Amino acid sequence: MSTYNFAYTAPFPSDTKITIDQAFEALRIKCREPMKFVPAIVACDVLEETSTFIKRKATTRDGKEMLEDMDLYKPALVTFKSNTGSFVTNLLSYNAEGTLLLTFTFSFPRPPHLTAGTAESAEWEKGMSEGGKGAVTNSIKTTLDMFEEGKLN
Repeated sequence: MSTYNFAYTAPFPSDTKITIDQAFEALRIKCREPMKFVPAIVACDVLEETSTFIKRKATTRDGKEMLEDMDLYKPALVTFKSNTGSFVTNLLSYNAEGTLLLTFTFSFPRPPHLTAGTAESAEWEKGMSEGGKGAVTNSIKTTLDMFEEGKLN
């Protein structure tokens, strides 16, 4: 099976006072309540949870259900492994100037009807990349909103 793999990184605003621990808490909330962060997800049931692991059943806008196992590595990394074959990471880090960054990496199975290198596949990849970029920027916005509302310890 062919996969499409890509990543996108965006900085938190340089004037924000959010800490990496607070940003990580937002990622933990994202695992439990993805609807606040990912508009394509409309429902979520947490099936199992520990301090380092969450299993959920999420439903997308088009009615598809997926099971996801999330491993949490405080304060920097969350991995998402889905029964659909996708694998995603959310990584908090700093650049050389000390700016807090959020990077998502994505590995998605290519739909069976698409062949890598074709125009149709390139169009699908473009849509996936744009969606990934939106996921990062929306996650930063939601995290900052929660921070401003005092919802992150």
